[in-house]
Amino acid sequence: MAKRTERSAELQEPRVRRDPHRAPAAPDPLETLARDWANDALAGAELYRTVAETATDAIVTIDENSTILFANRAAERTFGYGREALLGQPLTILMPGDHRDAIQRHLRTARRRVPWQAFEVPGLHKAGRLIPLEVSLGHFTQGGRHFFTSIMRDLTGRKRSERRLAVQHAATRILAESATLAEASSRILEAIAETLGWQVGAIWTVDRPRQVLRCVEVWHAPSAAVPEFEAISRRTTLGRGEGLPGRVLAAGEPAWICDVGDDPNFPRAATARREGLHGAFGFPIRLAGEVLGVVEFFSREIEQPDHELLQMTEAIGSQIGQFMERRRAEAAARDSYALLQAVIQGATDPVFVKDVEGRYLMINSAGAAALGRTVDDVIGKDDTQLLPPETAAALQADDRTVVTSENTQTFEDVITTAAGARTYLTTKGPYRDPAGNVVGVIGIARDITERSELLAREQAARAAAEAAERRAAFLAEGERLLASSLDFETTLSTLACLAVPELADWCSVDVLEADGSVRRIAVAHADPAKAEIARTLQVYPPDPAGRHPRTRVLRTGRAELIPEITEAGLAAAAGSPEQFEVMRQLGYRSCMIVPLVARGRSLGAMTFVTAESGRRYGPPDLSLAQELAARAALAVDNARLYREAQEALAQAERANRTKDEFLATVSHELRTPLAAVLLWTRLMARGSLDDAKKARALELIERNAKLQAQLVEDLLDVSRIISGKLRVEVRPMDLAAAVEAALDAIRPAADAKAIRIESSLDPAAAFVAGDPARLQQVVWNLLSNAIKFTPKGGRVDIRLQRAESHAELTVSDTGEGISADFLPYVFERFRQADSTTTRAHAGLGLGLGIVRHLVELHGGTVRAESAGLGHGATFIVCLPLPAVRGVYARPEPAAAAEVSLDELPALDGVRVLVVDDEPDARTALVLILQQRQASVTAVGSAAEAIDVFERDPPDVLLSDIAMPGDDGLSLIRRVRSLPRERGGSVRAAALTAYASRDDRMRVLLAGYQTYLVKPVEPAELLAVIANLAGRTGTP
Repeated sequence: MAKRTERSAELQEPRVRRDPHRAPAAPDPLETLARDWANDALAGAELYRTVAETATDAIVTIDENSTILFANRAAERTFGYGREALLGQPLTILMPGDHRDAIQRHLRTARRRVPWQAFEVPGLHKAGRLIPLEVSLGHFTQGGRHFFTSIMRDLTGRKRSERRLAVQHAATRILAESATLAEASSRILEAIAETLGWQVGAIWTVDRPRQVLRCVEVWHAPSAAVPEFEAISRRTTLGRGEGLPGRVLAAGEPAWICDVGDDPNFPRAATARREGLHGAFGFPIRLAGEVLGVVEFFSREIEQPDHELLQMTEAIGSQIGQFMERRRAEAAARDSYALLQAVIQGATDPVFVKDVEGRYLMINSAGAAALGRTVDDVIGKDDTQLLPPETAAALQADDRTVVTSENTQTFEDVITTAAGARTYLTTKGPYRDPAGNVVGVIGIARDITERSELLAREQAARAAAEAAERRAAFLAEGERLLASSLDFETTLSTLACLAVPELADWCSVDVLEADGSVRRIAVAHADPAKAEIARTLQVYPPDPAGRHPRTRVLRTGRAELIPEITEAGLAAAAGSPEQFEVMRQLGYRSCMIVPLVARGRSLGAMTFVTAESGRRYGPPDLSLAQELAARAALAVDNARLYREAQEALAQAERANRTKDEFLATVSHELRTPLAAVLLWTRLMARGSLDDAKKARALELIERNAKLQAQLVEDLLDVSRIISGKLRVEVRPMDLAAAVEAALDAIRPAADAKAIRIESSLDPAAAFVAGDPARLQQVVWNLLSNAIKFTPKGGRVDIRLQRAESHAELTVSDTGEGISADFLPYVFERFRQADSTTTRAHAGLGLGLGIVRHLVELHGGTVRAESAGLGHGATFIVCLPLPAVRGVYARPEPAAAAEVSLDELPALDGVRVLVVDDEPDARTALVLILQQRQASVTAVGSAAEAIDVFERDPPDVLLSDIAMPGDDGLSLIRRVRSLPRERGGSVRAAALTAYASRDDRMRVLLAGYQTYLVKPVEPAELLAVIANLAGRTGTP
């Protein structure tokens, strides 16, 4: 709502008054402050401006004389002045005259730095209207001067909201307290007018037959009596579009008139002018889009349109409309009640009304007769007082269903009276009060006794047919599931899910294991939470007495049917109190257990249980379950046969693959030392070595010959083990001496890798019965294995001690360790953790297998332990101690085998890059090539070779294939990917101990021009290098 307010001419044109003759000696404080702000001299001035300009509330800064020094954009919006028009003006330009003293008091309070509190004061808009404001003042000083910052929040919206809420609250309260519109009209007009500040109000209602408006109530403030206007309003009839009420009726929307005296469409204008009425507005009383009446208000002032006020009145109009319609409906209900009673009492079908407690509020004669009573006997009583308990309970359950769902439903009820039982088809619906709340049940029933008997016979026949159809469909679906997979555990799990809820509330499948134990592989339950409870029964305690029906079914292969499960039966079947409690939670009601039998062998059992459904099993159900179980057993048997065949095939394939891998490894391990022996032998035969190199050559030949001899001996031992011909000569011996001999033999290899060996030998455990040579072989194999897998600078510990009646030999290292996946297979023959061409360690994988067999031949055991890769490994040998001490037999000393690879060629003027991870082979190859004036670079890995290509690409590449990390095949692929100028087209030969046809094909396809098989002939090697370098025929 907007009120007119006049203001003086002085306020309409504010301007700064300055003396043009004033001397400029002393600068104006306003100019000084403004200049300081412009130069950012004030601390935080820029921050103050940024915050102020982005604020939504008006912010004004004044000096001690209340002169405006700064105003933000929000101040422009709030008061209607441009910023330039405000600067230099007194703050009072924004305040009504009667509140200026109050502003000064607040300024003095802020200056005393008293903690400020926000206060409300009216502001003055440039247009002359008052603005409700909430003001906060802050004080600061600059240069000895006092300044104030005022934050002013426009409360117009909030005040309007408060008035709107007050009007709505008053209207709601009055309507709730009134019984009729006539009673509420005067109070509603008074509440709205006084809250909004208007003086006169009237209510008009629509005469529906004639579609005109008639005034039914006029109210005026005590100080604004308008007798003539009230009289003419009460006797005037307005049509659609006529006057303010007719205009609202026609548009269906609120309407506003600034001055009714000047409005051409206001029939009461002359009377309104005489009694000083000007502004007016009206709004419709509406119900679901229909206008039932109009409310109008008048003011003695000329009022400008207030659209928010009009929006608020729409809600009030809807409230009044709902009130009018509700009261009209109540009257209509009273009028129609008598007619309804006549119709109901004349009906031949029972008709009744009950309250929510089930008491009969109304019933016709036919309904009372159906209950075997008179109307007076029934009214006020419920079904429990009129009918047998079972009949009453059924009827009350129907009533509760209708009340709870609030929907109309149809029931078939059997009512038993002294005259016998009759069947009624009853339709019941919710009985609601005028507010729409369900307060009872309305029902109408029809006697269908004869029709029900006929229908029952038809339904029984239909149910039998449907049951047969469901049985066939169920078995067909089960057949499809059983045929869909050869994984019988998955299939049986799916089958259990199919049985729920078609055949059972929960179903489980148990299978017999090879050791006679029972394992549950599937549980399905209609309630997933209870399925988890059922799974706690998966572990079965021993049941030798066969107390549980499942045990009897598994033993006899005959199904068992338990139509009704009692608590005593549960207690007898439960294997423990815990299982009994689980069974009680599952709520067993009825049960069938059928065996899974195929080819005369019991494979398991299927259990079907009812619980929540309350279903009780009978012979037809057992027949269906047995047929399903028979098909499931056949599928399980087929799946097991298929799995056994697949496992046998996989085992054969693994054995074949292991054989191929072993043969390839044997080829490599035998050719590698042989290559070194042949190369150095031919070099010595050519007489091209001096004495020092001859001594070195003899040392390498001996080492590699011993290595090859050891490999052959291991192969022979394995052959003897496989054929059962390996024998040991057991006699009393000193085990400690065998350990010392093995330590002496292995120590050079340990020293070469700077591995420290710690030994602790207990004399009490030294005397054993055994074959000295074979037990020394056991110790040597374990120590050799530990040193092989321990990095440089590591440690190997060997300990011999007595453990009760055994001698315990422990060999532990700080090496690579053994992965958990490979640990169970560490003693298997021909098995290696890494059998690829990139493996870092040589060997046939026979040593630990031989150790286990020799230890077992001595009646002992051996086991391996490791915390995993990178955590070392421990091998523990336990040998029985003899009861009687004899003469010790000491083992013969043995020498350790050394592993090396050698190659011999010679070329002049050719840059050759040799790549081989074996130092002995690299040494031999480099020596031969240098003797033929070749420029040779030797490296031990593919990564180092690539570095050479980056620096100085060679003319010929000679590379081993089996190397740790990237092997020779990976190397040539990387080389071929290089540009031509960086060696991408270099001539290359492969050097390999893998000599199968497939190995040769892989070498050539990878990018090598040719290959050499270890051991290589020096002449062959030289010819190949010369051919690759284009030097054929050169001496």
